[in-house]
Amino acid sequence: ESRLKEFLLTLSSADALSKNIRFKLQKTFRLDFHIQSLLPPMIIAFSDISGSLNSRERVQVGKWLNRLVEQSQQSDFFSRQDNKSYLRHLTALLWGIVIDNEGLLQQARQGYQNAILDMRPDGTFPMDASRGGSGIHYQNRSTNALMALAGYSTIIGENWVEYEVNGRTIKNAVDWLDKASSNPS
Repeated sequence: ESRLKEFLLTLSSADALSKNIRFKLQKTFRLDFHIQSLLPPMIIAFSDISGSLNSRERVQVGKWLNRLVEQSQQSDFFSRQDNKSYLRHLTALLWGIVIDNEGLLQQARQGYQNAILDMRPDGTFPMDASRGGSGIHYQNRSTNALMALAGYSTIIGENWVEYEVNGRTIKNAVDWLDKASSNPS
C-alpha cells in the first residue's frame, strides 16, 4: 500500500503525464494508447489506497486522475469496434464508480452493450479479428477489456456477463479466444 501511495503522490505532485501524451498521427485529440492503458490500474490503485490518504492528498491525486480521465474520454477512435475504445469505456466505468458519476457509468454500459451487439456470432470482434497475424492479439485485448467491464459491473449492482443480444454474450468471445489460443493456425 505504501508503494502505491508513494507512486500516485509522486506522479500527481509532478503533474506527470501532462505533456507528450497525444497520439500525434491524428489531427483530432487522442490520448496515447500507453497512457490509456495506465489509467484503469491507476484508478484501481487510487481506490485501494484512498482511505490512507489525507484530504489534501486525495484531492491532489483525484484532480490529477480526473484530468487524465477527461482526456481519455475525449479520445476519438473512429469506431465503437476497437479495443482502445473498450479500454476507454473501462476507464469510464472505474472512474464513474470512484466519483459516483452516472454519466460515465452510462457511457461504459452503452459501450459494453454496443460491443456485444457488434460481436459476430462466433465471438470475434470484426475490427480486431480482421487484423491479420495480429488478430488474436487484438481480440485478446478487446475480450480482456470487456471482461473487466463485465466483472466490475457487479460493483454497481449489475451483471453484464449475462447481458445477451441476438444470442451473444461475452462468453462467446471468451470461448473463441480460448479455442484460437489453443490452436492459433
